[in-house]
Amino acid sequence: MTEREVAPDGVVRTALQLLPIPPHGDEFWARLETSLDAEIPIPLRVERQPRALVTDAAPVAVAELHADSSIAVVPPGFRRASNAVLAAVAAAAVIVVALAGSSLLEQRRGTGVSSDAPLAAAALETLVREAQGEDATVTTLSTEHEGSSTDAVLAWVSDLGAGDADRAWAAMGDTSQGHFSSKAEFAAMMTDLAEGYGAWSAAEPDDVLVTPVLAGDGGTIAVVTLVGVVDQEGVTQERADAFPVRLIDGDVVLEPFASAGDLEVVTPEPAADGGLEAMEVDEELVFVLPTGADAPVLRIDGGDTVVCGEAEGTDLHDLEGSSGQRCSFLPDGGFAPGAHVVTVAFLGSDGTSITAESLRFDAA
Repeated sequence: MTEREVAPDGVVRTALQLLPIPPHGDEFWARLETSLDAEIPIPLRVERQPRALVTDAAPVAVAELHADSSIAVVPPGFRRASNAVLAAVAAAAVIVVALAGSSLLEQRRGTGVSSDAPLAAAALETLVREAQGEDATVTTLSTEHEGSSTDAVLAWVSDLGAGDADRAWAAMGDTSQGHFSSKAEFAAMMTDLAEGYGAWSAAEPDDVLVTPVLAGDGGTIAVVTLVGVVDQEGVTQERADAFPVRLIDGDVVLEPFASAGDLEVVTPEPAADGGLEAMEVDEELVFVLPTGADAPVLRIDGGDTVVCGEAEGTDLHDLEGSSGQRCSFLPDGGFAPGAHVVTVAFLGSDGTSITAESLRFDAA
């Protein structure tokens, strides 16, 4: 049987070169030495490299290249071993190489081999989530995806304000549509929706925050938060409304009714006027989410999106004596005095449902 030559992949080689080498014990090196002694030596052809030509002409500037040309094209900032992106790519490359090696071994043994593509994709998704957890932050979205997500939300609230039930229904994902018994039930709620979310159709948001939650084979899940002043039924309100969205192959679908369970706000405490009491700058935010829900992501204003229970200043644990999980967050140095917006989002165990909420609060 003829072995098929596989062209070297510079990206995979670069990723593998950047992998940290774990320590090995004496037993490993003994096994390696025994294996090398058993190998049949292969003669290698050595080509003499031409010597540099020395002339009296002015020296020519030569770009410094890495010994491996594949890594020479990588910007220096991306060659750091601590870089999370390259670490994830390198780890994914190891999995791909391992899967390919396993496939070749199975073929040599004459056994059947099924496609490993779904397994590799699932492994890569796991790696991405683990890499995000290493520094307890979530990868940001591209400017293009932030723009398309914002446009989709603004178009949806505009449809609600105009009473266009057909367009508003079509813009939602399967999970949100499944929240209603039928399209007719959704249409029957258009008046209430127009006075609620639809109030944004007549308002200009002061700020729009797009918070990434998760990226995987099922698309990217994010939360679009509209922040500003809204006139609802003749009453002016300062609001921050969260709209979960899912990006699939460039398309954006809204999931405003795909609830993964209730989110209880413990701190800041509710105020008599329906808002939230002011917090001390060194007081922590506290939320309670359902047992079994994924660890929530948190974002203060336009800062980094962090994973509760993994990021510094956060804590996530099961409640004692009752069901639910307690998530708390206090940034290093506390909150800056003034008004803030916190966005909280978590996924359900089914991976399709999501609860998201954005809150305005003051720290003093």
